[in-house]
Amino acid sequence: MGLWDRLRGARGEPSARADDEEDTGVAPPVDVPARSAQLVELDDALRALARGLAADADLMRNPGYAQRVADYREVAADAARLEREGFDRAGLTDLANQVVPLTRAGAPLAPEYAPVAEAHARALAVADALRAVLPSETGSGGDDQPG
Repeated sequence: MGLWDRLRGARGEPSARADDEEDTGVAPPVDVPARSAQLVELDDALRALARGLAADADLMRNPGYAQRVADYREVAADAARLEREGFDRAGLTDLANQVVPLTRAGAPLAPEYAPVAEAHARALAVADALRAVLPSETGSGGDDQPG
């Protein structure tokens, strides 16, 4: 709580953050069947990417490169675990944020990554889809929403 919030509270004014704090107890809805399918797809995409990267024995001698492959395998295993054990919105977002691109945003893939370009793009697309809110999760109560 900042100084301004404390001063407002001392004068009996409602905190500007009071409404936000009350809403934190309600978890956003999650479309479990759709998200489960996305988790299976992410697991498959990351494993394909890791297999493709690991196929180059010369590059696998580089500890940083080998660690990147291990990281992708670990995130794939986490996706499979979440799909089996259950998940919430925060867990999905955290998982998606663990999918690190091979290069900076907007930078072209290095030549050594050319064989895995398609698998890389697929893994990033699935991670982006996990971050996005599905129409079935908006909770707006519109006519196009499932009941």
